[in-house]
Amino acid sequence: MIAITNQRRWIRGICSAAVLLWIGINPAIALEKNDLKRGLRAVVRLLILDDNFDVSGICSGTLLDNLGHILTNYHCVGQTDLYGEEPGLEHGDLYSKHGMLAVAINNDPRKVPELKYLAQYVSGNPDRDLAILRIVEDLDGNPAPARLPLVTAKLGDSDKTGIADDIYVLGFPSVGGETVTFTSGTVSGFLLDEDGTVLAVKTDAMVNAGNSGGSAINDKGELIGVPSAGVNNEDIMFLLVPTNLASPLFKEVMVRTASTAEPVDTQQGKVIFAGTVYDIDTNRPLEDVTILLLNPGTTVQAFLDAPRSQWSRMIASEGSSNYRGSFFVNPPLLRGDTYSLIVVREGYSPLFIDDAVSLGPEDPDFVEQKITMQRE
Repeated sequence: MIAITNQRRWIRGICSAAVLLWIGINPAIALEKNDLKRGLRAVVRLLILDDNFDVSGICSGTLLDNLGHILTNYHCVGQTDLYGEEPGLEHGDLYSKHGMLAVAINNDPRKVPELKYLAQYVSGNPDRDLAILRIVEDLDGNPAPARLPLVTAKLGDSDKTGIADDIYVLGFPSVGGETVTFTSGTVSGFLLDEDGTVLAVKTDAMVNAGNSGGSAINDKGELIGVPSAGVNNEDIMFLLVPTNLASPLFKEVMVRTASTAEPVDTQQGKVIFAGTVYDIDTNRPLEDVTILLLNPGTTVQAFLDAPRSQWSRMIASEGSSNYRGSFFVNPPLLRGDTYSLIVVREGYSPLFIDDAVSLGPEDPDFVEQKITMQRE
């Protein structure tokens, strides 16, 4: 069976700093204190492309993780009959056969975003008007790196949103120029289904065409909704799709990403190792956590004592957590082997655990593990 031992060594100082620098964590991003600035940089401009790669429309999206996943509205990538039928398109049809959109990154909110990547539709639900894209290549056709240098959103719990809460909408409306736009308002109410599930948050914060798919954040800077539409023709009330409705989509995407990262040959005993990282005191999921599994037989101390130039050759598999704390490591692990574990995140005591993960013949092809971390 899989096992993570209870023995933990909490190591601070130069060893932790060295690992953080080696894996490429940018302190300026990791220590970002301005939640609004983070939200502004996490929202992207999306250009909807047809089969000839001509621009047919503009939307917004929100960067979820450094794997390049983007949350947006389904109506930014395909037809949803929630807002009316479209001649020649069925409910759920994509606008283009490949589901491609161009992505402009918002490095400076005072400037026009820089067109840098192409993203592809990977999952969605037209009944909820939600879709997830993934950045797949740059504009020259080069494959996107495994980890992208992006500022990502901080996810909140949309179920905790209440009437009269402040709400802030970020995106790229089709009016007022091409730079990112900020509007504010309050939560006015909710739209429910027959089971009482919140399908949409009503707000008076302005949502214009082009804002669709962008970010709705609370006063903590947490992403809690996706701007989608106006309630009526006068647009005196606007709708936000709660982010919690996207949870099943993102879990599906992470499993699929893990499964396709490298084909798993069960005859060779390969296992995908995944899980979730939490704050031990608050039980909140942690994003931007790096998980390293060392080669069998390599101890943590041997890794730390080795020259940094050799570290990449001493790692069997690695991964990082997304906005919901979920991660998977790539490549898959081998049954019968035991791996030492390193888990690091800026501001938290790192975990350095020898012989932490052991995979037996009875383990399934996809295993999940909960990991907790403590603030320094």
